[in-house]
Amino acid sequence: MTLEGLISWVRRRLTPGQYFGLELTLGVVIFLTAAWIFGGLAEDVASGAPITRVDQNLARWMNLHQVTSIRDLMVVVSFLHTWPIGLAAAGFLALLMWRRDWYWIIVGLSAVGGGVALNTALKLAFHRDRPTLSGLPSALLTYSFPSGHTLAATVLYGVFVGYLLRTIRSRAARRSLIAAAVTVVLLVAFSRIYLVVHYLSDVLAAMAEGVAWLALCYTATSTLMARYRHRHRKRQTRGESLHR
Repeated sequence: MTLEGLISWVRRRLTPGQYFGLELTLGVVIFLTAAWIFGGLAEDVASGAPITRVDQNLARWMNLHQVTSIRDLMVVVSFLHTWPIGLAAAGFLALLMWRRDWYWIIVGLSAVGGGVALNTALKLAFHRDRPTLSGLPSALLTYSFPSGHTLAATVLYGVFVGYLLRTIRSRAARRSLIAAAVTVVLLVAFSRIYLVVHYLSDVLAAMAEGVAWLALCYTATSTLMARYRHRHRKRQTRGESLHR
């Protein structure tokens, strides 16, 4: 490849809206970065690296420094991200189907449904026991790594934000929306640590897993849609040429 060809290739990869353009490039970079972070955490947990001692020490500290009002708030935050948020997701999907917004239907189903399935598979693969200090038997029925609550919040709010950003033009409003979503995800993650039903590495890995999976779903769907539009335009061009 010549230098001119290389420059042209790079320019296409960085052009928004182009077939295999900026969206694909950013998606691949975000996916690889988040997957690398998850892989590092998973390896550390599996090998008993120093972060597992941090996990244990933080769990003990949280258990010894419980504040009733904060604990009650964290219980509510965790509860809202079980079946209530599931109902919200189902309602959002119903709205998308009513509007026949196929792009976001595909993104929503793959990101949320696929993300939860992936998380379940990872829990079974790592079979890490949960912290036992909380004394909440109902919260200790599944494995700990990575956190399902945190993963679900990451992918679900990621889809919500992506959908809403299409209709918001104000930069300040867009930044506020993103900041609010990130804050809620961090609050969900903190609630799991504060209630001592997950370790720090569980929620960090879940956030990395969620970001990687979101990037993969967005990128794959956008690329497939761009490919469909590209082929449709080519067929239209051929049809117009034949009728001349």
